[in-house]
Amino acid sequence: MTSYSPGQDVEPALTIAGGMTVLSGNTYKAFRLPCDFTISQFSTLTFEFQSPKQFEVQGIGIARQTHDYTQEVQFKVYGTQTPDLNWVVAEQYQGSGKWQKYVFRLAEYLQLHEPYYYLTLIHDCDSNAVSASAFTDISLQSALDFDAMPVSPAVGQDSNPMLTTSASSAVLHGSTWKAFELPSEFFVSRSYASLSFEFQSWGECEIHGIGLATGSANDIRPIVLFQVYGTQTSTESWVVKVAEQYYGTGDWQPYRIWLADYLELDLNTVHFIMLAHDCDEVLQSDSAFRNVVLSQAPGPASDEGDTMGTAV
Repeated sequence: MTSYSPGQDVEPALTIAGGMTVLSGNTYKAFRLPCDFTISQFSTLTFEFQSPKQFEVQGIGIARQTHDYTQEVQFKVYGTQTPDLNWVVAEQYQGSGKWQKYVFRLAEYLQLHEPYYYLTLIHDCDSNAVSASAFTDISLQSALDFDAMPVSPAVGQDSNPMLTTSASSAVLHGSTWKAFELPSEFFVSRSYASLSFEFQSWGECEIHGIGLATGSANDIRPIVLFQVYGTQTSTESWVVKVAEQYYGTGDWQPYRIWLADYLELDLNTVHFIMLAHDCDEVLQSDSAFRNVVLSQAPGPASDEGDTMGTAV
């Protein structure tokens, strides 16, 4: 953590505890992300905000540098002043004292493929009045673009493949095991990363799942496959049947899996997202996945110094 525009960070007061970050005084702070975050078409900044009272400017952003906040885009969510320059005035906080959730689609405000290095938080209060800005569940995410990723057969099970993809979704029929090569910006770290997605199926077959793999296109080695539906229990050690199985209604069901709960290895070696629809019989069955996200940069942690901790 460091001052963000040191000339503004003149009376800083910051508390980080229980997954919540609270700023008071005149506080401009920048937190170094655990990995560079590159803006894609599907990048989002998500968080919840709370304040007992508004003052000049209360906001959040991401930055490439820390010496001059006017060179970066900030999102104002509360405050009496209308800032100039690169501020985006968002839907303002309702002032109820309750948590209010925000989701910003970053491609609408930032340049595609540009890397960012810091999460920034601002509570601008030049008076000595008692005030505070609280943030929680901060997360930077980018959904995977299936149309943009090279795809290869996986683990020798791709015997009758049928695959349809769009930018944010993939649908599998037959006996289809596919590995999609991650772009370089999807660096993930065991301490921080989660895998979230939505799943849908119109018919149950043996194994329906999503996971991670390493290696190369000619030598794909599974790390883990999270089975969310299916009649079989695999004997492979890397297949994990998640507790909350798909409820089988044909509706989309959301999932979020904290990878550190299952994995003991360094996820810097992850190269592929793996999708599986194992159906050796000719059945009217499918596996559909959409909005697949590897979380890259959750919110500040109290015990990690300059890094970012896990948003729960």
